Parts: sequence; C-alpha cells; structure tokens
Amino acid sequence: MVGWSKTADLAVPYIRTVGRCVLSLPRRAVAEFVVSFLIVAAFALSAWAGPLEDAGAAYQHGDYATAARIYQTLAGRGDANAQNSLGDLYYNGQGVPQDYAKALDLYRRAAEQGQISAQCKLGPMYLNGRGAKQNFAEAMTWFRRAAALGYAGAQYNLGNMYLRGQGVDQDLLEAARWYSRAAEQGHEQAQFTLGLLYRFGGGVDTNPRKTAYWFERAAVQGHAEAQSELGQLYAAGLGVPKDPVAAYKWLALAKANATAGSVRAKAAKSLELLAAQLTPSQIGEAQRQAREWRAMPSKVSQQ
Repeated sequence: MVGWSKTADLAVPYIRTVGRCVLSLPRRAVAEFVVSFLIVAAFALSAWAGPLEDAGAAYQHGDYATAARIYQTLAGRGDANAQNSLGDLYYNGQGVPQDYAKALDLYRRAAEQGQISAQCKLGPMYLNGRGAKQNFAEAMTWFRRAAALGYAGAQYNLGNMYLRGQGVDQDLLEAARWYSRAAEQGHEQAQFTLGLLYRFGGGVDTNPRKTAYWFERAAVQGHAEAQSELGQLYAAGLGVPKDPVAAYKWLALAKANATAGSVRAKAAKSLELLAAQLTPSQIGEAQRQAREWRAMPSKVSQQ
C-alpha cells in the first residue's frame, strides 16, 4: 500500500485536473469532495505503484527487457516516473536498442510534468547534441530549472555556459556565482574551477587563500588536478603555510590518481624538483601520509 504522504503527492496532478470543476461548490462540499477524492486516489495509486515496483525489481535483477515492457505500458498512460525510467533504458541501451532521440523525448514528456530527475537530464543532452541538434538555449532552460531546485550539476553547467558564452553573453561574474553554489554543495569540478577563478581573477578578485581553500576541498575528494595545484601552493607557501611534506604528499597523490597524461606529467615533474630539496626522512613521511590518505567524496551528484 502506498504511504499516505506519497499518495497525496501523487494525487496532486489529479486534483489539479478536476479542481476547476468544484471551485464553485460551497466550502464544505469542496472539502468533502477532496477527502473522497484522496480516498479513491489512494486505492488507485497504490495499484499504480505495483507495476512501477515490479519494473524496478526487474531492473535491479538485470531483467531490463521486462522492466522496459512494464515502463512502456505505464509511460504510454502518461506516468512521468515511468517515462523517466524508460528514457534511462533507451539512453543506456538496456532492454531496448540505444536511442538518444527516444530517451530525450521521454525525458521531456516527464520533465514537462515536473519530474525532477528528467529535468536534470535534458540540459546535458541539449548541450552535447544527444538525441537532438545541439541547442544552447534549450540546455540553458533546463539547467536553470534544475539549478533553481538546488541541483549542483546543473549549477556547475550554468557556470560553464556563462564562462564560455554558450547561449548567453559571456559573464564571468555570473559564472563564478553558479560555480560557488555548486561548490558549496560539494561538486568537486566546480570547487576546482572556482579555485582557478580565485587564482587568476575571473569574475572574482584574486585571493590566494580562497584559491587554496577550494583546491583543497576538491583535492580531498580525489580530484587529481586539484591535488597537483594544491601541492604547488604548499611548495611555494601561497595561500597556505609553506609545507614541503604536504606539497610532496599532494603531488604524489596527483601523480597516482591522474587519468590525464598532462596532469600526471606535470605532477611528476614537480615531484622530481621538490624531492631534490627534501631530506630522506621528509620524503618518507610524505610517502606515509600519501599511503594512508583516503578520498572523502561528497554525496552530491557530480553529474
């Protein structure tokens, strides 16, 4: 049986649909109607939840074809959650042929009904031209909707669009504002980018302490480029006290964690230069700290 709060939430669209028909009734009659409607809706929606749960269970067990079949039926009846989930299957090619255009259409149908997850997925698809031609204006529209709801990934993407002048006039101040919102929530790439803005003065005044602060916030999550840059700051004493052991630790982690060859090469070169200035005991301590270090990723979605 669907919980009461969930039932009430699901019933809202139905109440809106018929609400205009009862507004002219006396207040008591309206109240009685709403109570009766919710009782009926509770039974109807609990029955509706069953197939959704069945589809979710099938998906969890890897039976994507069954999940797709159930979602297809519900999506055809206008269920926004089913449309969103079916869109995921088409996007990933699970149980159905991969089809970005169908995924986008399903996401849009769900998003227009207020399905938040679908709203968050439309922006990147229009930005990258998946399922439709690249359209910065549409991307901006959906990023704004998701960003207004507090989604860090959408806030970060808005920052990127203002930074690059995609669909809007370039505005570094506005870019910094959106990066800040995402960074405060734990979005590691936004944290790193904000550190760069404070380092070079893009949309904000240069500030070595804030540069180091945001690099470190990203570095502790495992962002290799932030680790490399933070190591440089500790080596030079910029925005942080000069600490060659900490510098060596962060550079060693950057070298080990980097997937981009350029980042790994830069960290390796800096590490080599720094090692020539340290004693064996200092290097040993830095290596110990690097071995014992563990990433502490944020729980916020990085998408």
